[in-house]
Parts: sequence; C-alpha cells; structure tokens
Amino acid sequence: MRILREGMTGPDIEQWQKFLNREGFLPGKADGAFGNETHQATIRFQRKHILKADGIVGDRTLNTARRLGFETPVDAGSGAQVGTSQVGTSQVGTSLQVVNDNVLRRIMPNLPAAKRAQYLPHLQGAMKEFSVNNALRTAAFLAQLAHESGEFRWMEEIWGPSDAQRRYEPPSSLAQRLGNTQTGDGFRFKGRGPIQITGRDNYKRYGDMLRVDLVNNPQLAATPEVAFRVACLYWQKNGLNELADHQSFKTITKRINGGFNGLTDRLKYYERASEVLGVTKTRTIGSEDNGDDSSLPRFTRGLDSAGEITPSAVERNATESERGLNVSAPRSSEKIAIKKAATKKAATKSATRGKVKSSLKKSATATKKSAKKVTTRKVTKGATKASAKKSITKKTAKSR
Repeated sequence: MRILREGMTGPDIEQWQKFLNREGFLPGKADGAFGNETHQATIRFQRKHILKADGIVGDRTLNTARRLGFETPVDAGSGAQVGTSQVGTSQVGTSLQVVNDNVLRRIMPNLPAAKRAQYLPHLQGAMKEFSVNNALRTAAFLAQLAHESGEFRWMEEIWGPSDAQRRYEPPSSLAQRLGNTQTGDGFRFKGRGPIQITGRDNYKRYGDMLRVDLVNNPQLAATPEVAFRVACLYWQKNGLNELADHQSFKTITKRINGGFNGLTDRLKYYERASEVLGVTKTRTIGSEDNGDDSSLPRFTRGLDSAGEITPSAVERNATESERGLNVSAPRSSEKIAIKKAATKKAATKSATRGKVKSSLKKSATATKKSAKKVTTRKVTKGATKASAKKSITKKTAKSR
C-alpha cells in the first residue's frame, strides 16, 4: 500500500477514513479525500499509539492499524479473513486468521463478553503480525495463554509486595538478573501481560523490538495494544510456531514453564481449542513429543532462567486460599467450598458464643441463688435475735 498523506485521494484514503471513523478519531462520512480533518484525525491516532505524530500514514502507522483490524484494498484480497472462524483444508496454511468472538468465547468461557470485545482486535492483529496464523498455531497459542493468564484474567501482577516480589528489588541476585538497578524497579517493572514480562532489561528488550518505550512507560505492557504483541513476539522468538506446526505441545509447555507445571490444565485448553478450530491430531503427547527443548535457543521474559520453573500469572496472583491449586480461572466448586468453610467457621463461632453465654447465664443464676440464700439466712438470723431479745424483755418485766 502506498504512503497516505494530506492532499491525496482514492479508495485507499476512503478505507483509512472509515477505519479512523470506526476507531473514534474522525467524525463524518468517508469521502476518499485526505484533507485537514483526516490529517488531524491521523495525528490523534498516532499520538494515542505512541507513534510519530506527523499525520502521514507510513509503514509504522499502517502496521499499528493493521493490528487493530484495518484492511487495505490489497489486504482484503489477499485471503486473510480477520474475524472469521474458517480454517480451510490445510492446518498449516499461512493465510488464515482463525480467531473471532465465537472462537474465543468457546475456548475461554470465563472471559466476559466486554473483555472479549476489548481484546479481540488487538489479539487478532498481534497474531497476524507474528505469524500465529493457522489452526495448529492458534490452538496451541490460545491454550497456553489461557492457562498462563487465567483466560486473560491477569494482565498485571498484583503488588504486595510479597516475599517473592521483594526479591525483584536491588541488590538481590534476582534483581541483578532482571536488570533492576534502581530502587523501585521491582514494582516499576513487575509482571505484565498474559506472559508477564518482568524486569527492566526485558521491558527494554521487548520495547526496542516493538518500537514502544516500555522503560519510561512500563504500564503499556499491560494494555491490550502492547500485551498481545509482547506475547506473540515471545511466542515467535522461542520457535513456538514451528513446534505448534508439529503438535509438540509438551515441548512448548517446557519452553514456557521450564517444566510441566499445569500440564493437565494446559492440555484441557488445547483439546478444547483443537476441537473448536477443527485440528486433527497427528501426534501423541508423551510419546513422540517428549518435551525435550534443550537444543532450542531461549528468548526469556523475566523469571525463566534455564532449569527453573516459571510461575504463571495465575500463580503469581493466587490468594492464600488458592495457593497450591492448579487453577486458571475462578471456579464455582472452589467458591462453594470456600463459602461452606466460611459458613462452618461462622457456625463454630456462633456455637462457641452460645456456650459462653449459657455458661455465663448459669453462673449468674447460681450467684443470684447463692446471694438469695445468704440474704435469707441473714433475715432468719436477725429475726431469731429479735425474737430472743423480745423474750428476754418479757421475762425481765415479769420478774419486776
């Protein structure tokens, strides 16, 4: 596609205007003429996405727009189908975009509709940019991300700080490995995105490759515009597209996790995604795919040194009641169990209070009875003394 700028006309200008209109940058009807309003709208779009704000639609602006679902007349005829679930006859073809709202809903049923609508165009664009572009790759990619992020529930690490998070801060050995050199770098460069990139060095490396300043704007790593690009870049650089083409799902898990933590949950999502996308299995997990990734280069994201288990976003953000549980999203059974435990605890407290109250009541009653007996004795004793005195008085009077 040609570079677009003020003063030009044509169907590609009209397509660009329609895109800006859809994204909320350009009001009014698309007329195919690149005038001042289109120029200003383009600048607003560029500023929002941290691009050079010159009002010219060059390669970087165009690529960013494509990640958001923009199709030029050439793109539209190239066979890419953004927003369809058509998989076609080949599982390894490279011209298909297989994720739409229905596909995402079926693979990640716990992801709310509003979040799907927010994430989908950015997910589609990032997958296209980094060639996660066929059914095999898509099934493996979405399955791993569903487990890692709890179905996109966790896009940013909750900060305590916990004991583990305190190690992100200098001068610890982990901080040195992450490139965290300044006080506050642990919090500043905490885990973000569905794969939780962590540490100053990783923010700089991924940011440089994506041409986004993540060092001075680390919060961008948690936004859907950047988070999915980071995840797809990580996926591509670790050779996971090729492993997915060979259905080496166990090896992919080893590459991501450093081991096989959560493999059962990951496989559950993989089975589901494969069924939704029409993937035919040609390999058996654990036999032909033994999970050996020792010969592959490693492109790290933070807490994933060789030989170490890498905690997922779900594990990083687990509450005390969830620690040790292999969960990817809130589950009703857990909620019921927690509710029952809370009810039982409340009942126990209530019963204890009841026993204490009963005991106090009995004690008070006993005290009252005791006091009454003492009073009765005193009254009886007093009456006896008075009677004796009266008797003596009578006898004395008689004797006189």
